[in-house]
Amino acid sequence: MKKLVVMSHPLIDHKMAKIRDKNTHPKEFRESVSEIGALL
Repeated sequence: MKKLVVMSHPLIDHKMAKIRDKNTHPKEFRESVSEIGALL
């Protein structure tokens, strides 16, 4: 069985907070998701 590894990164945490915010505009949402993907 594989282990789950949970990592924390300040920039990813910030971007995740942005995409979770219901007041985030669609353009900013898409940019944040793209930036998270690049960081991963």
